[in-house]
Amino acid sequence: MMNWKKAINNENIVRYIKYKRLSWLGHVERMTNERVAKTIYKWKPYVTRPKGRPRVRWEDDVRNGLRKMGVTIGNKGRRRGNNGKK
Repeated sequence: MMNWKKAINNENIVRYIKYKRLSWLGHVERMTNERVAKTIYKWKPYVTRPKGRPRVRWEDDVRNGLRKMGVTIGNKGRRRGNNGKK
């Protein structure tokens, strides 16, 4: 019988979270542009940011994770040029 405390540690949890984050990114990228999640993902605010260090966005965190794994993505992460249609 496996001890759950030994099986689950911080490294496994972090790896799982990174996996799920990349999985969600792929799911959103394949969506059509009419979907709400894709619209929100692509939306860029037109307001200025407050002074100080910029807050880390979800997209920035995903890009850093991909860079650490050695995965290169072109065109700022958006691979499809046909509005998400297959």
